Amino acid sequence: LMAVDTGLRVSDIFNLRLSDLKWDRQEIEIVQQKTGQPLRLWMTDAIKWALLDYMMNSRPREVSYDHVFLRTLAPFHPYVSAGHYYKRLNKYFDLAGVDTTGRRHGMHSLRHSLAARLMGENVPITIISEALGHKYANVTMQYVRIDIEKLRLAALEVAYNA
Repeated sequence: LMAVDTGLRVSDIFNLRLSDLKWDRQEIEIVQQKTGQPLRLWMTDAIKWALLDYMMNSRPREVSYDHVFLRTLAPFHPYVSAGHYYKRLNKYFDLAGVDTTGRRHGMHSLRHSLAARLMGENVPITIISEALGHKYANVTMQYVRIDIEKLRLAALEVAYNA
């Protein structure tokens, strides 16, 4: 859900700290692992309730780690690689009957999905770029697939004898 709703990179998800969650402002504030740049994201209701549920019911208690996400089986410590998330995501793809043959289907694909979804909702590319933590909008363009139907709407008729 964090990747789907925020577009966070997997490295930023497994490095997410309790101190990054600004409950009073409903925001998530991090310094991105890849770029070293600060990023502030809106904590949607879905994320807020999922995090609260996780903290109350699944996150191991009485641990000294500030990381949000910890192993649920002893030894309780933070995840150190994206491998766990990749396996977990693919488990749910399989259970949902999603055919991933020949398609990119790791955690990073969820960033692309968010960008495409926002573009489909007519969110300006500069806002999408900001949400993904990109410094330049032209980087974000690589994430957005061209929507042929929207392209047709923008096409102009040209007179045959022009």
